[in-house]
Amino acid sequence: MSALDSGANREDRESICFIGAGALAWSLVNGMLKRGGVNPEQLRVCNKADDCRLDRFARLGVQTSRDKSPLIAGAKTVVLAVKPQDAGEALQQAAPWLEPGSLLVSAVAGLPLSYIAAAVGDKVHLVRAMPNTSSQVGLSATAIAAARETPRELVLRACRLFEAVGAVFEVDESLLDAVTAVSGSGPAYFYFFTELLIGAAEKAGLDPELARQLAVQTLRGAAAMLGEPGADPARLRAQVTSPRGTTEAAIKAMTEHRLPNAVAQGVLSAADRSRELGAGFRTGDR
Repeated sequence: MSALDSGANREDRESICFIGAGALAWSLVNGMLKRGGVNPEQLRVCNKADDCRLDRFARLGVQTSRDKSPLIAGAKTVVLAVKPQDAGEALQQAAPWLEPGSLLVSAVAGLPLSYIAAAVGDKVHLVRAMPNTSSQVGLSATAIAAARETPRELVLRACRLFEAVGAVFEVDESLLDAVTAVSGSGPAYFYFFTELLIGAAEKAGLDPELARQLAVQTLRGAAAMLGEPGADPARLRAQVTSPRGTTEAAIKAMTEHRLPNAVAQGVLSAADRSRELGAGFRTGDR
């Protein structure tokens, strides 16, 4: 048994508490249960609103409550998965109950490690995670950034947690704004392009439903091709682009209409906005 496997087995016997009962918590809980090794009794979910979101966790056998204190107390891992505007209050309420030496993972966009440390003190170890909405289908791209003092075994614990819903990449916190702009917001770019492709197909004369089916299946297949070992998007594009053919004509038109520049500016604008949100936490202006 490897050291990593041993660590995973120890973790499996420990409790994990989620603060927030939204889509990310639901995806992580389901992913962990499907992966196996974690019992529903080890998982806890608290949410300030007592609504159907807690009910669905309870039906899985997970402990649920509106009261954070009994669920956070004793948990070896706590995952903060709330809206940015609720993060300050949630951290304030959680701080007295956090287990010394435990791991606090924040999945709140823009929330700096320095802000979290100031809110909860130095008794817990900190990691930031930037997943995306594809966690709902087990295909998230999640970036992990740990505080410098966080032990390696706890960083690996955070990685294992998000591996239940996709691929995990370790980065420095300074890169999380760029990560947010690429993979955090990236699914929306893909959906936006899909909308545009469907609309263009309709203008070309296709029935709306056929246009949708063709666009979705084409993009699904192209994404699968990119997932093959050694796949390179430029090479795959070249394979489809015959000289003086239809694809070449389309890409030439898109380039002339500044699509490459629009994509670059969009990503840079998203990264700038992510930095602004982080600065808002530091100044208290959120």
